[in-house]
Amino acid sequence: LMIVGIVFTKNPLGFLLAGIPYGWAWLNKITPKIFLWLPIVGWVIYFFVKLILSYIVGMVALPVKLYQWIKEIVRVNKLSKTIEN
Repeated sequence: LMIVGIVFTKNPLGFLLAGIPYGWAWLNKITPKIFLWLPIVGWVIYFFVKLILSYIVGMVALPVKLYQWIKEIVRVNKLSKTIEN
């Protein structure tokens, strides 16, 4: 999504599209199960609203996730060096 965002929008901020899956996952945690009973039109509206909200939430979730990944990589590298010694 990051590459698609940068190529299609011709804007470096297109990388924020990469946050959509993380925003979507976070929204799944708080979505009530009542949406299972929506008609087709309701599902289409629900999908587009959730997609927009996922983008907004993803702007925060992506940097948090990247920080967690970098922190874990640093921890694993330190552990690897400790094991080698």
